[in-house]
Amino acid sequence: MLRKALIALVVIAGLMATTIMVSASIWPTINRVEAGKTIEYPDILPKTYQLGYDRVYDETLAAAKEQPNWMVTMEDRAAGKVQATATMDLTGWTQQIDITVKKRGRFVSRVYISSEGSDAPGDLGQNARNITTYYEALDRRLGAASVDDKGEDK
Repeated sequence: MLRKALIALVVIAGLMATTIMVSASIWPTINRVEAGKTIEYPDILPKTYQLGYDRVYDETLAAAKEQPNWMVTMEDRAAGKVQATATMDLTGWTQQIDITVKKRGRFVSRVYISSEGSDAPGDLGQNARNITTYYEALDRRLGAASVDDKGEDK
């Protein structure tokens, strides 16, 4: 009986180790993703909108408030900052979300976002998912105002 229990324990440990190795090969083992600055995610870039700062800031804040499992912890219109905490359902791990809106012209604004977790050795792709699902929500709110802009900030 003890021998069967030990064999089962070894098999379970092996399966867990295999799962961790497969997960690590799928997602980079990083804890911070920042739009336009994380080489592991070259497709996640800041978003530029052909709209004035106030409208983009309002929708930025509203999109953060509608995200499931996010809690907005700070908002500062003058600085263009929104901060939130996201909590993963299954693990309870948290990520700090920082969003910044910058005015690039009278009718052009750019939205930067980063997501960082400190609870685990790797985020299993959650920080990248936080950013992409947020940008999708923001695009739905701002629609055709989104433009592909790779220019530098003013």
